[in-house]
Amino acid sequence: MNEATIYVRTNLANTELQNPKGSIAGDEKRLLLLVDGKTNVEAIGKKVPPSVRAQLEEVFKRLTQAKFIVEVSATSAAVSKAPDATPANVKTPARISHVEVQNILNTSQKLNKNMMLLAEVEIERRMELEQDLAEVNSKCETLQSRLNEAEAQKNAISDQYETLKQQVLVYKQGMQSKVLALQAHIQQNQGVSQDSQAQRSKAEADLNKMRDDFERLQADMAAKELSVDKVLKLRMQEEKRVEELKRTQSKIEADEMVREHPHYHEVRRLDFFKDFRNSDLAQLMVWADWREIKAGETVVVEGEQDVTFFVLVSGKMAVVKGKRTIHVLMPGDPFGEIASLDLDNSLRSASVIARTDCALLAINPAHLDGAEVIIRMRVSEALVRIQAKRLRRAIDMVESLLADDADK
Repeated sequence: MNEATIYVRTNLANTELQNPKGSIAGDEKRLLLLVDGKTNVEAIGKKVPPSVRAQLEEVFKRLTQAKFIVEVSATSAAVSKAPDATPANVKTPARISHVEVQNILNTSQKLNKNMMLLAEVEIERRMELEQDLAEVNSKCETLQSRLNEAEAQKNAISDQYETLKQQVLVYKQGMQSKVLALQAHIQQNQGVSQDSQAQRSKAEADLNKMRDDFERLQADMAAKELSVDKVLKLRMQEEKRVEELKRTQSKIEADEMVREHPHYHEVRRLDFFKDFRNSDLAQLMVWADWREIKAGETVVVEGEQDVTFFVLVSGKMAVVKGKRTIHVLMPGDPFGEIASLDLDNSLRSASVIARTDCALLAINPAHLDGAEVIIRMRVSEALVRIQAKRLRRAIDMVESLLADDADK
């Protein structure tokens, strides 16, 4: 690919970018937002993360095939600005006229500036995440190398310890045999002459010497055991640090993964998930089902048995008891959680019907059993917080009704 090539967005691309549910997402969307009809391929490549830069040519090819961008050469742009200075031997490319380029540029400038700013922020964040990930991987490799060295040292000390243990055992067995032999010899020679008494003294001295040697060997063995304990503690510390780095790496990867999710921004802004970290939200969205409901559709039927609860992402839904609407749900409100909390009576207490086109997350409590404890705790805290708000609102309504009755 020629790095001096300049691309410009088509009206089709501008329409797709303005559509929140368009088919463009991820790296293609970020790259398309950087195409402004003025910046060449080389300059755009410097603004994107290394992972995107590696597949830059492939992404441009896909965008060109989808007719989201068209190519405008540097020579064509120069000719459009100064047609009288064009050399005789330079041919003007016939790919796109100057008028069409200007029209497309004018249309591109009407895009939401916040969208451009968001793309730049996400690109910078992704570059930071990739740099952090590279540093974490480097630290993991260093710690793994140190762990391997500690493992080798521990194995060597363990081998020495086993050898010394075998030697002590053999020596102890031989010493016990000699002690028994000396004791038998002493018993046989008691009450004999001075020569026999001297031999007895010599045997006792030999026995004391063997006892001293045995105690020294025991002390050496205890020192070796302390050395092995130190190596094992060092290994446990290194393994703990490796696990912490792996958890950090997993959080970075989860943070990057959840930002790539097509519905991340819609879910992130909801009050229900305000205490969730990105890693928590990424794991929850693996277990939850995304559903899109048309106006008039019934999501929950009164009297039906089901424990699934929902979080409304967009639109409005009515809570209907019998034939009367008792509440209107707004984005961020959960519903259906009563049946999931009261497993002894999982019948739906009311129906929920979509007033407008809606999007929602469906969460089955049984699926959350496979999630981490922190995820289940975040969900429980959010449900308790919402129930407390609803209870406070109900108490205020009851007090207001009682006050009206008293006035009458």
